[in-house]
Amino acid sequence: MTELLTEHHTVSSETEPTAEALGLPYGFLTEKGSAYTYNPDGSVHRAKYDGSQSDAGIAVFIEHTTENLDVFTRMGAEQSHLPPAQRKKAYVLQLAETEAGGLIVKGKVYKAKDVSDSSRLAFALIDGNNQIAGWVPAAINPSIGSMVFEMDKLSDGSTVRHPGHRVTRIVE
Repeated sequence: MTELLTEHHTVSSETEPTAEALGLPYGFLTEKGSAYTYNPDGSVHRAKYDGSQSDAGIAVFIEHTTENLDVFTRMGAEQSHLPPAQRKKAYVLQLAETEAGGLIVKGKVYKAKDVSDSSRLAFALIDGNNQIAGWVPAAINPSIGSMVFEMDKLSDGSTVRHPGHRVTRIVE
């Protein structure tokens, strides 16, 4: 798998060094055999065990607990039978602290380079009325056992989401 990690890693002098600024590792592996590498701009490249490959603007990590797994699983559940207002979509959110010490949503994050505070990220389900139906803290750096979630906004305006598997190895 390390070979997959080294195949895609490229350095471009035109790309901001977001990965370095965020302290991201070279890449990581998941329990199902996917190999991820970080690009200099903090985006990720995924090479799956079946040979397919894809890119995403951001990958975040969610602690593997029963409660978090439930939120993560609901994100992938079929929802076509529900009225539009009840359908939920997953997003990565940037949170900000209020003067009173609470948290507010600063915005959705589609690219790692748009993270303003890596300690204040959330994985959230948002319903058709743009209300948060559930959320859990998310981290920008992988940790062994955490679940990965990838997200990106494409040039046509559509959003790509991919719930991944647990991290089994981090490659520095």
